[in-house]
Amino acid sequence: MKRPTVASLKKVSPENLAALGVERLADILMAAAEARPELKRRLRMELAAEQGADHLAPKSKNGSRPWRPAAARSRGASDPASCATSTPCGS
Repeated sequence: MKRPTVASLKKVSPENLAALGVERLADILMAAAEARPELKRRLRMELAAEQGADHLAPKSKNGSRPWRPAAARSRGASDPASCATSTPCGS
């Protein structure tokens, strides 16, 4: 089998990066994320994706979601054309 050249070992490739190991790559990513906010956002998105959609909204103590969609909170008329100009909508 042919021996790898020094130049090929310095090339940035998935195989060479994997050889660095998880801890070393995590250190490199953390240092780069401190200097680049867009990279830090990307890392946060990747971490959130690993947790799944269930972790996106906070839960209350009883386990239910403490929020309701805006449409559920709305108390006004759903059709603005049906509102009379002399009276407030929904009354």
